Amino acid sequence: MNIIKYIVFVMLSNLAFAQNKEVVFEIQNSFVQDSLMVAVKITNNTDKDIWLPIDTSTLAYDQTMSDRYTRDFFTISQIIFDKKLNKDVGVQGVEGSDYFFTFGYLAWDDRMKNKTIEDIVLIPKGQSKILSLYFYFYHRLNSLDYFCFIDYENFENGQYDFYLSYQMNPESIDKYLSKEILDELKAKGYEPYFGKIESNRVPLVID
Repeated sequence: MNIIKYIVFVMLSNLAFAQNKEVVFEIQNSFVQDSLMVAVKITNNTDKDIWLPIDTSTLAYDQTMSDRYTRDFFTISQIIFDKKLNKDVGVQGVEGSDYFFTFGYLAWDDRMKNKTIEDIVLIPKGQSKILSLYFYFYHRLNSLDYFCFIDYENFENGQYDFYLSYQMNPESIDKYLSKEILDELKAKGYEPYFGKIESNRVPLVID
């Protein structure tokens, strides 16, 4: 099956994937590639105005967060699924310098301290919003540090799909967001959404 036919097949097979759910992720791209922006449409089918703390900055998706819990709270998980092995592919990082500690972690900590309500995704009931996310299949931060999906050099077209997943942990709200932000969200009538959200799947295309 050539790559064009494969892309069409996956799109058709996933057409109804996200229907009839409270909050829906729908990837707008017909496929994804390394360093290609991923557009995701978020639709709120609930009867409430909701908020999600999703960060769309470059920094949020270059593995510079100091711990997994921070990443889980602020970023949408970008997942590659191996159809032959029927499982998700892991990510590995190589640290050859102190880049993460001298720049990455400090830069993220600074961003955390300066977050405002403008950094929160607000979606009124019955409405949608499109976000653009950075996707890195293999990302070199400098000459010594990089991260990539495991065994990426052996990836082949047609074997892998890409999808998005997110679920907010209620216990993380007070830890990562200021009282000022939370009070402002409440005053505007927005509520956090704690349900698990998964997107449709699209092909991962290897250059």
